[in-house]
Amino acid sequence: MPIGYDSDCNLSYAVSYTPRSCYALVKLHLISAQQGFNQSRLPEFTTEQKILVQGSADFFGLNYYTSYLTAKKIQNISIIDYGYDQDIESYSDPTCYQSSFDWLTITPFGMRNTLNWIKDMFNNPEIIITENAIKNGVRVTGYAVWSLIDNFEWGNGFTQKFGLFSIDFATTDLNRTEKASARYYAKIVKDNGFTMDTPCNNSPI
Repeated sequence: MPIGYDSDCNLSYAVSYTPRSCYALVKLHLISAQQGFNQSRLPEFTTEQKILVQGSADFFGLNYYTSYLTAKKIQNISIIDYGYDQDIESYSDPTCYQSSFDWLTITPFGMRNTLNWIKDMFNNPEIIITENAIKNGVRVTGYAVWSLIDNFEWGNGFTQKFGLFSIDFATTDLNRTEKASARYYAKIVKDNGFTMDTPCNNSPI
């Protein structure tokens, strides 16, 4: 049975730069020392561990929702949080289409760039989009919608509804109702992808 790693990824585009804004290049142990720790909050793998994990995943699972703009903002380093380590603030691009969720703008270009980055960074692994493809030589072999039914969404509870089927929690039987997105996704699955006659359905759900 194939085993892979599933990663949440929201791409950020820098509109201004600070040396700490590129988190991957930061020596986190230096920040940890400034915060009073006697070792890094993110300990490094041993040589043996690095060898063990190389090539150990059969595929790369990607959860992608949106992208953000980032700008320099000096943060309080005494707050122990990786977001504060970077000295940035993130916000949605006001020129992009806004969904019904205040944090979620429609940014398909971000998915394309994210997939290309994974391809280049990790030697073009097999990719399965597990939540939300792009060709460009990227080995996308699967796409799974999120989600089948409305669910309890992290800190937002039942107020944000990603399901293909809505649930009426006020009824004893928890009645399910098919949304337009369910019919649209069913056609995509049937056609094994998008076809020229697959219209974009913007009708209310």
